[in-house]
Amino acid sequence: MFGKKYLHNRGLMIAIAVIALMTLTAGTAVAASMKAKFSAAGAVSSVSPGGTVESKFKIKNGEIKSIKIHTTGEGVGGELTSVFDCTGECTAAGDALLGSISSTHESRVRLKVTYQPAPHPLAVVTGFEYLATFEVVGGDLRGKLKAVLTVIGSEGTLVGKAKLKIAGTSTSYYACLTAAPSATPPFGFGPIAVCASELGAAAGAILVPIDLHVEDTGNFKVKNEFAKVTGKISVVVDNVFPLGPVTGPISVTKGKATFSAD
Repeated sequence: MFGKKYLHNRGLMIAIAVIALMTLTAGTAVAASMKAKFSAAGAVSSVSPGGTVESKFKIKNGEIKSIKIHTTGEGVGGELTSVFDCTGECTAAGDALLGSISSTHESRVRLKVTYQPAPHPLAVVTGFEYLATFEVVGGDLRGKLKAVLTVIGSEGTLVGKAKLKIAGTSTSYYACLTAAPSATPPFGFGPIAVCASELGAAAGAILVPIDLHVEDTGNFKVKNEFAKVTGKISVVVDNVFPLGPVTGPISVTKGKATFSAD
């Protein structure tokens, strides 16, 4: 009798263990299904200059060698339009990410000057005569930025941070903007020397990009109550022509998303 009872209880214990294992496996499968790995792509549509710009000029033998530019309140806007190479909860990834993307950031860059103050090189080209009316300084940009990153998809707003490195893709050009009507020269683009002088800076003159060609790359993390998303991001900013529209691809790689199980 003892042997039969033991065998009966042993069978019951095995059955309970199998059910528990199946439940655990199912739970693991559900948990795994609430994640996604993906890539994404989109495009830049706008760039807004910063609210505050500080510039330090390094001048030697009458030539500008480099300019350190610290800008706060810069903005870049665009749109994410596709999610691909996706595994897991891909529909949820699309719901979270497909929509507008924007950053407000602080940047510190160094412009290694290769083009001394003069009208923009395109000033002599028919259709760009307006560029002959003011000076620019050009060079290769390198630096870093810290951004507050916002993504607005169909499931709400994801907010977080990004740390990116800035690298020039070709020559970028800056002009000197005098910020007050009482300044000399009056409000508008003036000589680069105005921005390089302490007097000019005190009067509110700032360097502003008019022809930007850079790629920003790095890591980002955004979240809301619906999702947490991390990955690597690349943002290319190119002026179509000086003072003209901006364009450039946005790409997300090694993207990972975790979604809440409602």
